[in-house]
Amino acid sequence: MKLKKTGYVNILEKRHKLAHKFNITNTKLRKADKKDSKIVQEILNFCSHFKTNYQSFGGEWEYLNNMKRRKYINAISNHDFEKLISFFSNLFRKDASYGIVTPSFSDIKNISKFKSQILQDIDASIEFSKLKNSKQLEVSKDIGNPFGIKIKDNIIMPDTPRHFYFANKIRKYSKFFKTFKFLEIGGGYGGLARILHSLNKKITYFSIDLLEGCLIQYYFLKKCGFKVNLIKSKKDIRQNQINLIIFDKNLDMLRNIGKCNFVFNSRSFSEMSEETLNKYLSFINNKIKPEYIYHENSNFLLFPKSKRHIEILGDEFKIDKKKYNLEYINISPFSGGSGRYREFFYKKI
Repeated sequence: MKLKKTGYVNILEKRHKLAHKFNITNTKLRKADKKDSKIVQEILNFCSHFKTNYQSFGGEWEYLNNMKRRKYINAISNHDFEKLISFFSNLFRKDASYGIVTPSFSDIKNISKFKSQILQDIDASIEFSKLKNSKQLEVSKDIGNPFGIKIKDNIIMPDTPRHFYFANKIRKYSKFFKTFKFLEIGGGYGGLARILHSLNKKITYFSIDLLEGCLIQYYFLKKCGFKVNLIKSKKDIRQNQINLIIFDKNLDMLRNIGKCNFVFNSRSFSEMSEETLNKYLSFINNKIKPEYIYHENSNFLLFPKSKRHIEILGDEFKIDKKKYNLEYINISPFSGGSGRYREFFYKKI
């Protein structure tokens, strides 16, 4: 009998036995400080030079931008300083970050479940990444007003244990190269970049994302104190720093970075339009030519009749099998996506 996958194995979400011992952040909004103002002005200076407004590229993000993030998108298009400073100073509480944190702030309904999710993910990082101290995860409450579990005056956000896990694994491979060039496609709010650059400052980090995503990463990473560059041309690229590249349909700016050692994506390949995903994968196969490709994406079609976006499954990604060998695929040990995410790790043949 020919077998066909009809379900998926997942990590069970359950109430964590320590959930009652932790508090979460309150809902109070914070006032912008001088550093917020400075970073937002830098963003506006870049946008005026960039001379482009919001463009739609399909996939899940087209829906989110139109239905959940429209006010943020309009503020970018209108170069509205006051609205942008309001969005960024409370980045994680407002709709600018909707869809890039798991869960988004406005989607939290069950506090006990939310705390348990974070604590379970911390347990996963302790086991699989030898996480030793909560300080490795904590972020200041002044950086975009993050939400999550409170540790004194700092916060552990819901995605940070997962970012630590990825960063720790990538760092091990970075040691194989005298100079390590790393490309993340779809960098979220910059959570992985923050931890990876803290673990290894000799990484030339490239993140390519939509304009609205790159601006969020720029704010977050600058507020964290990192050297970050919004790239207008090849001469803006800096070694051993974080370089943010705005996505365009022809991947023109991406062509300026040359070959990279490692390419990574978490949870957004499945959310792209098929055209955009295939453009990326063709470029990776034939131009970037990394030694390693590592991604975590959906591998079960949970919503086959979705009107928002039909996910592309990880098994179906067009990574060239003549050039890359799938070293392993395993269950992602972290929350989110109803447990349907899988890790895929490829090595160049």
